[in-house]
Amino acid sequence: MSVPKESTVKKGTFLKWSFNSDFTIVEETNDSTIKKIKCDVCEKHLIEIRREAAKRNIKGFVLKGVLNYADGVSYVHKGNILRHIKAGGLHDWAKRTFYGNPELSPVPSTSHSSTSSFFSDFPNPKIDEVLSENTSRHYRHLFMTCLTVVMKEMAFTNFKDLIELQQKNGVNFLSGKNNQKSCREFVKYLAVAVKSDIEKMLGISNFFSALMDGSQARKTGAEKELVYVKIVVKGQPVELLLSCQHMPDFGGEDAVSVKTAFDDAFLTKYKLDVDRWSKLLVSICTDGASVNLGVLNGACVKIKQEYDRQWILLIHCSSHRLELAMKDAFTTNKQFVEVDDILVQIYYMFRNSGKAKRILTAIALTLGVVCVTFVKASGTRFQNHKLRAIRALIVNFLPFLVYMENMIENRGACTGETAAKLKGYIKKFQTYSFLASVHLYSLVLNETAHLAGVLQNKTVLITDILDAISAAKYKIRQVVENPVTLPFPETIIDDTVKINVLATNLPATVSFRERNKLTNKQLKKIDKYTHVSNQEYTLTHVATGKQTVEKIKSSLIPNIISAIDKRFDMKSINKDIYDALLISDHTTWDLEDSDFGLVQIRTLAEHFSKPLSFHGFNLDLCLREYKHLKFIVKQKYRLFQNKIGFWKSIFAYHQELHPHFLLLIELCLTLAWSSATVERGFSTTRRILTDSRISLNKDSINDLLVIRVNVPVLSELDCNYEEKLISKAINMYLNDSKKGRYKSKKVSEKSTAKMDTHMNDSFLPTPFTGLFPTSDYQNIDDIEISDSDTCSTDVNSDISMSMSAESDTETIFEYDAPVINDAPVIDDMAL
Repeated sequence: MSVPKESTVKKGTFLKWSFNSDFTIVEETNDSTIKKIKCDVCEKHLIEIRREAAKRNIKGFVLKGVLNYADGVSYVHKGNILRHIKAGGLHDWAKRTFYGNPELSPVPSTSHSSTSSFFSDFPNPKIDEVLSENTSRHYRHLFMTCLTVVMKEMAFTNFKDLIELQQKNGVNFLSGKNNQKSCREFVKYLAVAVKSDIEKMLGISNFFSALMDGSQARKTGAEKELVYVKIVVKGQPVELLLSCQHMPDFGGEDAVSVKTAFDDAFLTKYKLDVDRWSKLLVSICTDGASVNLGVLNGACVKIKQEYDRQWILLIHCSSHRLELAMKDAFTTNKQFVEVDDILVQIYYMFRNSGKAKRILTAIALTLGVVCVTFVKASGTRFQNHKLRAIRALIVNFLPFLVYMENMIENRGACTGETAAKLKGYIKKFQTYSFLASVHLYSLVLNETAHLAGVLQNKTVLITDILDAISAAKYKIRQVVENPVTLPFPETIIDDTVKINVLATNLPATVSFRERNKLTNKQLKKIDKYTHVSNQEYTLTHVATGKQTVEKIKSSLIPNIISAIDKRFDMKSINKDIYDALLISDHTTWDLEDSDFGLVQIRTLAEHFSKPLSFHGFNLDLCLREYKHLKFIVKQKYRLFQNKIGFWKSIFAYHQELHPHFLLLIELCLTLAWSSATVERGFSTTRRILTDSRISLNKDSINDLLVIRVNVPVLSELDCNYEEKLISKAINMYLNDSKKGRYKSKKVSEKSTAKMDTHMNDSFLPTPFTGLFPTSDYQNIDDIEISDSDTCSTDVNSDISMSMSAESDTETIFEYDAPVINDAPVIDDMAL
């Protein structure tokens, strides 16, 4: 049993402290030495103090100290007394409440005491606020580290290593929280915070579209369905991941199970109101699998038939359409099929052998050329991946030929089966028709890959798709007009060709890009760094090979164009609707024709009447607003070519005068034309679910995906989103009923409300309100357009515009924004 501490002080000294009004001397010796005192305030109001402590969730040594002073303490020390009576404490609360004393409890006035000076000059905050602030600061370090683990796609075990590294750099952390179990717990709260933000966005968005696709996990074999939602935030289309659905939980992989999983993502996981769910879904985009787009029993058809939602557009992903079109065209050509097979075989040859990689790298180093990694070209990889695979083959042509010759000559370097395969490759590579076919294949893929990049853009409009298809078909036709060539310089002698393989020591990831993507410094030095290898190879059967390639060109190119036209004949589905959707592209407007666009608006208003009527849409007001907006475009935005940038500017500065027309435009921008984002989600899933993380359960995978996919998207809308997300997750964590010691309901509710106020204007969509009554639009054509109707700077886009007033009658915008032609590819992995 421990002996209580004792400290004595002379009575005269104690009286100088001016504490005698609150404290009573309980025990005193004959020589006027005080041995024990008690607090009269705490003793008299002990019950009320206990209740206040329970409200503030004050426990531990803080409450124990108050109880000790109520009973009497034998440790009479000035510092302890100061801590007991400090402002914001329970003692001070009792004096303010029951004695009506607005002043702080008395403090000593002796000038030599640094402690008394501190307490007299700086009033202390309440003890629960001090604990909450200090705890939040420490947890912020932990949550920030956890978020880094998720965004960098690291394992939970790396969390401890990052904590230890920061501790070595002088950062303090709470003890007992530097383990993977805590990291998993933090991930859960971060995911809940992200989901709550998305739930709020869904609850106020005017319309939304859905994107979904399924895939079987390579490691676990379980079928997973990714469900995305597309909404518009202030003119900016945004695609967010809702959930990674584990299909065995919903009964399997049939259409009914897919529909159940789809409904569960919206209605159960994000608690979307049934009325909004039944009226505001405007399109579903997915691949062409029968389980999704089956005419009779497909999941999308069942979703459309439910609630009689006949207005929903069921859109076959444009990226998958292009992939199927190219497959239809290329599979009819023996040469291209052969190239595809060789690309796949070479990829797996080096992927499964580290020794082969080392030998190939050593040969390239000896020859002084660049050697890059062979790229996978099989599966649903989209056109850009196949193009990169062919480019890798062309770059590695010289070292790969030398590699095959060395492997054949050195006995025992490879098996007999592999040696026979390599001999076949060498013979094939030295045939003119094969190498010319590879070059022709790369030329065709260069155009189709660019088309695929446009289709994969989440902000793509229907006009972008049609324009990109027309441009791609034109450039593919030009391939027929050009003569047959090789990817290397050639010298023709009789029926043979000698080739000199070009090599460069520029970085491979740079050399694969277009010339206009190189920096000026690299362009100046490109001749210096590019050289011709001394290795020469002879290709045979030149005349026959040229004839073969010419036949391929004459037959294949028309097949490609025919396949594209067949797969993208979207007007055959509903020609009037697709024609009407062109109204969302302001560059197609005829500004001189006062009646242009009215038919399209009426068509869209009729087809989407139920979703529009949910918001109180008025067609007459919409038509008037459109005429007024056309006049603004004619005066201010005539040369504005950036389509999404245009609508972001209009939503930012002209929404109050055109709410009904912009509501219709928002519906058009919400439509999803490509599910390439879902494919990117599967790529992220494969990177997360590695061989060393095979034990991750479905909830962990879903939480990691929700954070990893959505945080970058939301951060584009709000540059401070990560900070706000961490603050929200910490509040949830500290207010959890299981975290009793640090729970502070009063403080957390205040900080959460303050945080929500700041977040409302950042990334949330703007709900339709129908701002003006009908009478305000009686003379809308007479509204004068002033400079205040437009803004010279759009803070929400990368477009910078400057006002130029060259005359008194017309003012236009000069801008330096490029037209949206290029789009990011699905996989940003560089060679």
